[in-house]
Amino acid sequence: MKVRSISVLLMLVMLLAACGDGASSAGSDTTADAGTTADTTAPEPQYTGELPDLGGYEFTFLNQNDVFWTGTHHTLDYESETGDLYSDAVYQRNREAEEKLNFKIKVEKSDLSTMRADMEKLVASGDDVYDAVYLPLHFGGASSFGSDSVLNLNTVDTLQLDQPWWNKSFIESATMKGDVLYTTIDYVNLMGYCFANVLCFNQDMMNNLGVDVSLYDLVREGTWTMDAMNTYMKMAVNMGSQSDFAPKVAGDAVYGFACQHEEGPLMLTQGSGSYLMVMNEERLPALAEDMTRLSNVCDKLTSMLSEPGSCVMTNVPGSEQGQGIDYFLNGRSLFYHSTLGAADSQRFREMANEFGILPAPKYDETQDRYYTNLSQYTFALNIPKSAKDPARTGTVIDYLAFLSYNDVMPVLQQSLCYKGMRNDDSIEMMNLILETEIVDLTVATGIGNDTINGICGSIVKGNLKFASTIASKEKMINSKIDKLFGE
Repeated sequence: MKVRSISVLLMLVMLLAACGDGASSAGSDTTADAGTTADTTAPEPQYTGELPDLGGYEFTFLNQNDVFWTGTHHTLDYESETGDLYSDAVYQRNREAEEKLNFKIKVEKSDLSTMRADMEKLVASGDDVYDAVYLPLHFGGASSFGSDSVLNLNTVDTLQLDQPWWNKSFIESATMKGDVLYTTIDYVNLMGYCFANVLCFNQDMMNNLGVDVSLYDLVREGTWTMDAMNTYMKMAVNMGSQSDFAPKVAGDAVYGFACQHEEGPLMLTQGSGSYLMVMNEERLPALAEDMTRLSNVCDKLTSMLSEPGSCVMTNVPGSEQGQGIDYFLNGRSLFYHSTLGAADSQRFREMANEFGILPAPKYDETQDRYYTNLSQYTFALNIPKSAKDPARTGTVIDYLAFLSYNDVMPVLQQSLCYKGMRNDDSIEMMNLILETEIVDLTVATGIGNDTINGICGSIVKGNLKFASTIASKEKMINSKIDKLFGE
């Protein structure tokens, strides 16, 4: 495949030149024996599905308008190559798929506020307009989980969901009733990767604080925990010349953690792997029967984030208090909650300090893995029930996902690393984040969204009342679960 060989070569070159040291160590022998040639050519990845001739079929996507939030990387196609490595890789992916399968891509663009209603109206009337639709996991009170308008993706045989070009961790967590998969992120619309919630940290601040521990090593060793994060947060907190820690963009107070809104503390609770809603034994969403661990997680986070200077949570752009991102980019917060794709934004590229990314910390060292959760607004794949040929849809999506996995993902990671995070450890963290993505049904279904956001707000304010909050919301949440998923 032409695209793969080009993108991988570019990535390898830039890995050596930009992400690594870029120079051989002194005294090392970098020359090969004369006449000796090492074959380092990587084998071409082989697609395992069938590639039928689709006879010039026009394949229609419904997707969000291209102009959207920072760092989404949700655009499905481009009119031409522009010289930008990432958008050119997407363009080349599509042209290669069109040539191989003999079809044409058409992208209808709309707005997330109307796309679901538009799709459901067409499904109700039986109109075969869209082959595939990308919708937020949850937005405006609606979700694909439990929807009567979309196909069970596990019934589409041409989607090879067990192959590496599909996110197994997410699919396993989103599969209901044994084998029902209403929706999943994919590598065709890269928002499913780029809207993963991550933790950014300021490496220069760590150095200035005299910390000689590598946070990357803590992640590798399995010891990146909330307690570890709190240790470094406390070291960073400094009131400066301010009289208090009230958020002031023009001030000089330094904070441990910055975020825009409740999704900041939420991503930390989600990183514990304890959730308000879980899959029960029948693989149906339900309130967790035992919330002791989740309650303990929230108590720990309250002690971490409610202390003066520990957390600045603000989202008033252009005002005196500004946004959480302002404090991180200006070197006034050690940690910052972000989406992965934002690292490629203009503001991050202009940041003076070196920074990196990490997964959300574990609750404690007994936790057996890291958990990466996605914003509820992340676009995921849906196949409308009115689509007349699901097998054809599966063929196109699966092959595009295969090409993306091999051709586009390396270029995207390169873009995020070299324009943003600037070191090769971050590539390793990106891969870990990709491998640990799951769905939190609390927010993805929308059923417990207000409840958990209220809890997260009270964590920062220091007035958490977990048990009474759950008791007051339990009946309402169960009623919503029964309405959406009851027989």
